[in-house]
Amino acid sequence: MKIKTKVSLVFRPIPKIYKALEKNKKYTVIYGGTRAGKTYTILQYIVYHALNKSFNSCSIVSATFPHLRKGAMQDFLDIIQPFYHKVRHNKSHSTFIFPNGAMIRFFSVDAENKVRGIKQDWCFINEVNNIDESRFLQLLMRSKRMIVDFNPVSRFWLDDFIEKQNEDDVVIVKATYKDNPHLSEDEIKSIEALRHNALFWRIYGEGERGDVTGKAFTNYEIVEDDILANLGGRPILGLDLGFMASATALIAIWQVDDHEIIASELLYEQGAALEKVVATCKAMDYEALVVDSAHADIIRLLKEANLPSVIPSYKMELRASYMLLNRYHIKITKSSVNLIKEAQNLLWKDDKNLEGSDHAIDALRYAVHKVHFLYR
Repeated sequence: MKIKTKVSLVFRPIPKIYKALEKNKKYTVIYGGTRAGKTYTILQYIVYHALNKSFNSCSIVSATFPHLRKGAMQDFLDIIQPFYHKVRHNKSHSTFIFPNGAMIRFFSVDAENKVRGIKQDWCFINEVNNIDESRFLQLLMRSKRMIVDFNPVSRFWLDDFIEKQNEDDVVIVKATYKDNPHLSEDEIKSIEALRHNALFWRIYGEGERGDVTGKAFTNYEIVEDDILANLGGRPILGLDLGFMASATALIAIWQVDDHEIIASELLYEQGAALEKVVATCKAMDYEALVVDSAHADIIRLLKEANLPSVIPSYKMELRASYMLLNRYHIKITKSSVNLIKEAQNLLWKDDKNLEGSDHAIDALRYAVHKVHFLYR
């Protein structure tokens, strides 16, 4: 499928996705597996209609700006590169104004006040399952048309929202790598290598929803502690603070590459005093200490103890957080006995609730959020 534009440019979108977008419904929902071309096709569609001024303004939104910058914005810049010199790019405000006056704006929704007051004709939310419903509704109130994409990790709030809408206002399409004719043989082989992990293959290969029961944490292996001797760079620490009967867990992680993380347990103790957490952290040269965002008082106390770079964890639905965790292959040091025990025993009771201890895994999740979203 080729689409010619008013400038010297030929788009090659994924036909299945582009046809759904061309139906021009109020709500366009694109979901499916990895490398299906979901985001890239949506961006080509938006650029095409900006060139034809089908809208005055369009916002492209994601959970955090670093995540947006390394994903959708990078793809967008690649698409408009042949005529970038004709577009007014305000880097401070992340806006792109086309010669005909159509504007495309990029922003994140990591704080709810960012979505208030901004109006747009079209709004595209990239990886909508990484934001909460309240932010979605704020954007919806200020948009005439909504386009979203996501990997089908599990059922989440969008399912209930779409079910309540008039079916004439909605188009939903699933796409997988098999719908993308532009992939190389090597790219196809790397995707099909996911078959060894049944849950990953179901979601990222087949584009189907993940199971609602079964093991919560699956993509890990246990390694010897001497792996830590060859690591470069400072770790990110994740802290889950227990109270009285609960365990306090402190986990350090090092990102090896885009897909691999090494994790080591620094502290796991029932009702550990805050002073012990502070002492353990001060003995480390770390990049950031990520703490459960629900405990603002603890974050304040840790900062008052002169610990550097103490930040709250990124808020996301539990299912989405675990699927994000499982996107990385995590090597856990053999001495991390409590983290290993939790990994081996933590189960999904249903689509929203877990069964088993998860203190160390919570600390691990908080640190992985920092790696993935690159927020400060």
